[in-house]
Amino acid sequence: LFSPLGGSSSSAVAALALDSAPARAEVERATGGCGISSISGRGAEAVLGEMMCATDALSKLEVRYDADASDEAELSRHCGGLHPGRVTILFPAAFAALRQRVCPGGDAAFVESLRWARPWDAGQGGRSGSTFLKTADGRYLLKGVSKSEYQSFYEHAQAYFAFVRMTPSTLPSVLVKVLGAFHVEFRSADKKTSHSHYLLVQENLFYGQNVSRLCDLKGAHRNRAGDDGKDTIVDENLFQLNDGYPLLLSERAKQELTRALWNDTLFLSSINVMDYSLLVGIVHCPPPPASSHNRPAHSPSSSDTP
Repeated sequence: LFSPLGGSSSSAVAALALDSAPARAEVERATGGCGISSISGRGAEAVLGEMMCATDALSKLEVRYDADASDEAELSRHCGGLHPGRVTILFPAAFAALRQRVCPGGDAAFVESLRWARPWDAGQGGRSGSTFLKTADGRYLLKGVSKSEYQSFYEHAQAYFAFVRMTPSTLPSVLVKVLGAFHVEFRSADKKTSHSHYLLVQENLFYGQNVSRLCDLKGAHRNRAGDDGKDTIVDENLFQLNDGYPLLLSERAKQELTRALWNDTLFLSSINVMDYSLLVGIVHCPPPPASSHNRPAHSPSSSDTP
């Protein structure tokens, strides 16, 4: 059974596995011995894209921790007092290539971010009941999923990598990027309780943004109204929040968003994923200050401008 994610434990165990000798060896094998951190600069995107879609990529890597007395204390210290047992990493080299390509600081910085995370309340708009952790630096979210959802991602991972490889340079996309998938097994500090967590790690779309409201939109009006007091609101609430008016976009932004939604929904439908939505964050920006060079002191205040 899936149990709630406990503090930073699952995140720390996943980070430990990514930094293990077997995981590093697999990534080094896939890079031809040069290491993932050396792939940068001109031509790096093409090389990393080939790594993501390599036909000989290892799909599952198991990292086991049969600790003896000499290193068990050290492992427990790295994992918040818990005792790691086994971690299964899906597509270790392909994900390392993706992270090297899209994560600030590359794959190494991602692993460091993953070492500490805390429980995060994602709001009450969605109905999946998923549990989340957010890394301490705020860059990444760890989503606890069921075994069946984890297995489904595994089955469609190669199609996912092929699609993400084309974004955004060839295909505009607003699909949130999954940056790692793990099955983490560990024991409690007293060694009496075992835990098993299935995790998908994804980018935090609103990192660095002061988002006042989140909107979980499905494009349907019927049965899509919720409690306005919730952190995450839905379709009908957005209309009410904006006095019945749509959110305005420039023509160029509208065209790019439309293309991105078309590409993303076409990909999701191709792998038979149906339950998805558009997550919109609302950021209130203050009006620009009035220019003292162009406006007399007694003119109407710019604060009246929405």
